[in-house]
Amino acid sequence: MNLFLRRILYLILMIIIIIVSLLFLSYHSIKSIKPKLLKIENNIRFVFAGDSNVECDVNDNMISNSINIAQSGEAYLFTFAKLRSFLEYNPQIKTISWGFHISIY
Repeated sequence: MNLFLRRILYLILMIIIIIVSLLFLSYHSIKSIKPKLLKIENNIRFVFAGDSNVECDVNDNMISNSINIAQSGEAYLFTFAKLRSFLEYNPQIKTISWGFHISIY
């Protein structure tokens, strides 16, 4: 019985160590990659964000100095979090167009 409890304790301890090390590695890898993913060109001044309506309706190639970061099915909370992170690394952005429509509720 004593050996069984030791092995169970050892297994739980190993699982905890693996989980903590994976969390640590993923946090630091995301922290190092995040600026590369979120940084855009310095000439971009307009950002279009929202769900599929904005994604499909706005052609950022026709509007100079703009980028469309909208994604289909994206909730407003996720758009807000994405914009906050996006603006942290891109202070040159002056205007945000965020698409809202009633059918999402």
